Amino acid sequence: MKTSFKKWASAALAVIAATVGAGAALAQQQERTTPIPRYVVLPRKNARFAPLAASISTWTYGWSYQGVAYSAPIVGSDPSGNATTTVPVYVIPIKLVVAGQRFSPVTLHSNGKSATANTLQSPLFKDLTFKEAGKNVDDGPTQYIDAFQRAGFWQTASTNTSWHTLFGTPTVLPIQTITVPPADGSVQNPYGNLNVAAASIDYIDAKVQARPPPIVPE
Repeated sequence: MKTSFKKWASAALAVIAATVGAGAALAQQQERTTPIPRYVVLPRKNARFAPLAASISTWTYGWSYQGVAYSAPIVGSDPSGNATTTVPVYVIPIKLVVAGQRFSPVTLHSNGKSATANTLQSPLFKDLTFKEAGKNVDDGPTQYIDAFQRAGFWQTASTNTSWHTLFGTPTVLPIQTITVPPADGSVQNPYGNLNVAAASIDYIDAKVQARPPPIVPE
């Protein structure tokens, strides 16, 4: 069985996909043998969003901790139902302008592909074989988010091989441009031969989360 979101609901997912494109645009750097982690934990913003509409396909996961019961909605379907949910996705490539320099998602990298192309061909959308504790988390290759979900609920998913939460074929929207003010960004050269855009995650997050987003169409 396959379940798809209604088209209007997938707009919220575009924000998630947009951050993928934005992250790729920020990371205009050559391949390195030693990865450098670059991440930050943002505070929850639940109060800024309306409750999920009933038409969005979710299931409720419940657990208890120190005698207190908790629950949370999760996109997709209950793993015990052995069903597949397909999530429509919009990718919004983002160009950053920092200190007068443009960092574009269409610039070609050392592999001959742009940030947008690399995103579309990444494990977010393309199938790979994932293992957890030496075991495949699926009967065959699958997408990264699906593998992550299946591993997280492996006790049930291991016997429900048709349970999946998949991204559908992404729709790429026009490039958007965000100009970062000097107080929130700068051009840096941490690799010796390649400039990169460094921007405040709080500034970028505020732009992405705004409704409607204060970004200028290409």
